[in-house]
Amino acid sequence: MGTLLKEYRSQSSSRVYEILEPDSGGDPYCTCPGWKFSKDSPRSCKHLVEYHREMQTPQQVNKGVSMPVDVDEPIDTEDVFEKSITECMG
Repeated sequence: MGTLLKEYRSQSSSRVYEILEPDSGGDPYCTCPGWKFSKDSPRSCKHLVEYHREMQTPQQVNKGVSMPVDVDEPIDTEDVFEKSITECMG
């Protein structure tokens, strides 16, 4: 299991997901399906992103690259997606 860091209530059901820190150390993880099936490395989900934003700590994004979180401006994921697609398409 792990040490409970934070709980998040699902927006679509009555479930509660937990952010946990492994007893053996390492990166926090979430009990939600989004984290379980994440293809990111390290795994991520919207709860972990929110947790890191709340804690004002670096978050792991896109292929494990660390970057600081700007807590003054929320991340517009649609804008980030659009920019990445534009860059890839050249």
